[in-house]
Amino acid sequence: TLYSGALGGRVLSWDSESEAYATAEIVLAQDVMPGAWFFEPGGSSLVALKTDGQVVRVSGASFDRQVVLFEVGSNLTPHARFSMNRRYLGVSHYGGRVAVWNLHTRKVRDRQISGNASGVASMRNDGTLLLGLLDATSRFVIADWDLTQTTPTWSKSFDYAMIPFGAESPDGEWVLRPYESAQRRGVWLMNRKNGDPGAPVEGVGLTEWAGFSADSKYFAIGGAFETAVVFETASRKRVLPISENLSQIKGGAFSPDNRRFATGGTENVGFNVYDLETGQVVFSILDTGLSYYGLQYSPDGNLIGAQSEGNLHIWRAPTWDEIRAVGERSSP
Repeated sequence: TLYSGALGGRVLSWDSESEAYATAEIVLAQDVMPGAWFFEPGGSSLVALKTDGQVVRVSGASFDRQVVLFEVGSNLTPHARFSMNRRYLGVSHYGGRVAVWNLHTRKVRDRQISGNASGVASMRNDGTLLLGLLDATSRFVIADWDLTQTTPTWSKSFDYAMIPFGAESPDGEWVLRPYESAQRRGVWLMNRKNGDPGAPVEGVGLTEWAGFSADSKYFAIGGAFETAVVFETASRKRVLPISENLSQIKGGAFSPDNRRFATGGTENVGFNVYDLETGQVVFSILDTGLSYYGLQYSPDGNLIGAQSEGNLHIWRAPTWDEIRAVGERSSP
């Protein structure tokens, strides 16, 4: 049986009998901080934050070589983020310590804050961050913070605790922040360049993640109630609504050429890649019993990674020679 689909811009095929390409390689096992990793340029290596506080580079043809770059300390909360320009890493520690690390200089800027940090929602290209925390009254707060300052530049309290989330567009112009109204948890899109305070974006009942495409043209939100939505950023126009029956979509990622949008979710959803123009699923891995989140494409679109239960899985689009070889084996 020959299965064909598209991963990024290249066709992905495998022979189900030999399971060629059907199973992803696990390149880091049981120790990657949720969402805290990225492919480096070229896609032949990646950088990840491990739960023990080590920042590592993983490389090699099978991602089998690992080097420790530096350590950020222990007692980390389970939410850390790299900036889109891959210059900064934001982490928070139980007890209220928050830190921003410069990946190039290895220098750190940190601050002890009042309240208990629950995690970094978004790390921005200018070194500021969006932080989730519990204040002195145990009320959940989302705050914009420049750690050179003693107080946040903006903050908002919420009636319900949430997974900290937010996003900045790669061009630095747009920001997504959480908002809450009438027991609905959504996102607020604002324009940092022209000072537009923005407006809420509807589409997902309880939003738990958000992200932009590499060129900032699109953004996506998703979470509970089996749904995710892709929008055109400037117009807020819906491009692709996604609904997965009885399952939660836990993460998404755009391919570098904006032709594909990948989603990961709870057990019934598995892992899907959609064609943004047609809305059709072009690649699926279902019924694995795993929940996928923390999705990332490599810069060339030929690799995609996703996390599950702490493991980091990598799928690779085969070469055309490999595809032809599978087709020849499958031909009568």
